[in-house]
Amino acid sequence: MTDSVEIAIIGAGPAGVAAAVAAAEAGAQVMLIEEQPRAGGQYYKQLSPALLPKHLPPSLADTTQHGRELLAKLKHPNINLRCQTLVWHITPERVLELYAPSGGSRLQAKKVIIASGAYERVVPFENWTLPGVVTVGAAQLMLKGQGVALGEKILIAGAGPLLQLAAAQLIEAGAKVAAIVELQSRSEYLLNASKL
Repeated sequence: MTDSVEIAIIGAGPAGVAAAVAAAEAGAQVMLIEEQPRAGGQYYKQLSPALLPKHLPPSLADTTQHGRELLAKLKHPNINLRCQTLVWHITPERVLELYAPSGGSRLQAKKVIIASGAYERVVPFENWTLPGVVTVGAAQLMLKGQGVALGEKILIAGAGPLLQLAAAQLIEAGAKVAAIVELQSRSEYLLNASKL
């Protein structure tokens, strides 16, 4: 049997949730499909309130609060949130093949929005496994989950706009960011920043 929906949105991170809320508030029936156990994506990674540190940096506390407010809107009656569900195929006719722990299913959608989000891509380099060398994502997870800034003096290297966000959050948590090494050229960075 194939279920049907007006709009299927793949990914329940910030973009997918915002699209689902906007579509639902405009009257559309939406199915929001998320591979992970909870909505929120990497940006609004939602932790149990019992695990949240009491002393988050103000901007991180604001982000966490904004994420909770946005995710609360998923209770809209026009939104059906399906977590732990993987979209493994989409036909040209917009039939989505889904897989969840309960088994496989099909969904016919009039429209499909793909908001699959961002993942940290780690490119191994010499000595990257030494103690004290962590990815920006790992540093943010420790800050968000435990309220701990990894290290007192930090060098951030990589590519993309999340480096600046991580640096600001670490500084606010009391760490000293010695430098941000952006691996893209200025023109590449500005070109990509305009797409955000």
